[in-house]
Amino acid sequence: MQLGKNLKIARQNSGYTQEEVSNILFVSQQTISNWEKEISTPSVSDLVKISNLYQVSVDTLLKDQL
Repeated sequence: MQLGKNLKIARQNSGYTQEEVSNILFVSQQTISNWEKEISTPSVSDLVKISNLYQVSVDTLLKDQL
């Protein structure tokens, strides 16, 4: 799975910093970093929020390489 890489690419493509995303999702910047480094994974509800924020499907985040 390439979730972490896809999260980072989608964030960068959307023009957000990790800090901006953390403020929008009400999580720490470290949490965003850990998701992108695949140290931890977002919950299903957070994945839905992320997909809406980045305007990509959850399926794309989970499967495809952006």
